[in-house]
Amino acid sequence: MSREDSTLAEGSDPVEVRSLGNPAPRPGPSPHERCPHCGNTAVLERSTSLKFVCGVCGKARVPIDDPKLERRFDEREALARATTARNASRVWTAISATSGAFSLVSMMFLALAVAFAKPPLLAAALAALAALTPLAFAVWGRRRGLVHQAALAPALEEGWAAAAREVVEARGDVSAEALAKLLRVDGAWAERVHVSLGAQPGVRARVRDDDAALSFESDAPKLRVKTDDPDAEPTEAAAEAKRERA
Repeated sequence: MSREDSTLAEGSDPVEVRSLGNPAPRPGPSPHERCPHCGNTAVLERSTSLKFVCGVCGKARVPIDDPKLERRFDEREALARATTARNASRVWTAISATSGAFSLVSMMFLALAVAFAKPPLLAAALAALAALTPLAFAVWGRRRGLVHQAALAPALEEGWAAAAREVVEARGDVSAEALAKLLRVDGAWAERVHVSLGAQPGVRARVRDDDAALSFESDAPKLRVKTDDPDAEPTEAAAEAKRERA
């Protein structure tokens, strides 16, 4: 037994060191979690402004915990607009803060110059105008940031509703609780997604007779559900593709 494989205590026999082994690998993303923006199979990360984002490209994502659902990614355009609005809002907010701070510092130095150097009135007025220009730009930039911030929520809500509609179309009848679980949402945002889903074309809301729970139904037949059964009937999308090839 080598010295690395044992621990020697004074006046005692060698004691074998227990092997710890390699740590268990962390589970990676599933193939169905492919990003509609960059095409990478990446984990979804939490975001305060976009709910979920791609771990690679950082754009908004909608999680759907259903590996059998063959995605159409109808939410791609709306989520891209939400990501652009979030990024633009951050940029304009940063520009506004920087310009405002520069203007305040300039006004402080101008006040010191007027107090001690006693410059001519015209020169002081021109210097004040120059110092206030960044402040005006800061106010304008703040307004631009608020405009992009206001466009964020509707685009994000539109994207989530489009993704939820795919779930309803594939399953035919989905309760509000099951939909919230599949999309990993709860609270006020879940209510907003449910209300938006009820306004989607081809989707209607109803109250179940057995448990009086809110449910969503699709006017179209179930489609885009993957199956490994070779004898299963083809989906509507597969049948349409076959007709086009013919």
